[in-house]
Amino acid sequence: MIEAIVAIVLSGSIVLAIITCVLTLLFSSSAHARTVRSGIEATDIAEQIDRMPYAPCGGAGRSAAPISALVVPGYSAQYVSFEYLSDSSADAASFTSTPCGDPAADEGVQRLTIRVTATGRNDVTEDIVFVKRNSTCPSGAALGATC
Repeated sequence: MIEAIVAIVLSGSIVLAIITCVLTLLFSSSAHARTVRSGIEATDIAEQIDRMPYAPCGGAGRSAAPISALVVPGYSAQYVSFEYLSDSSADAASFTSTPCGDPAADEGVQRLTIRVTATGRNDVTEDIVFVKRNSTCPSGAALGATC
């Protein structure tokens, strides 16, 4: 009789351990999938913003850009920070969050940080930092000149 009770307790413990492992695997797999999807959406939004026209000094056009139009359902996005190249002549490029007052003084490089958040039961947030540069030639550049 004691042997039967011990066998039942051991079998129950093993079954409980297996069920716990399977549930942990399912929950961690789901969390990983949400994290990866948020990263993909953040990268997609950054690529769409990179295709937008360059706004010198960040400009009002950048802060008012309809970033919500770039987001897929179930995700929200917001600009976290804008930084501007402040000294391209330095050995190491330096960025500042202070906008330049004169668009003519814009060095043509911005570092943007975007936060994408999955909305729903379990929120997942992904930040992506990328550099956007002005790829247009200045007015008055010779035809065919390298910019």
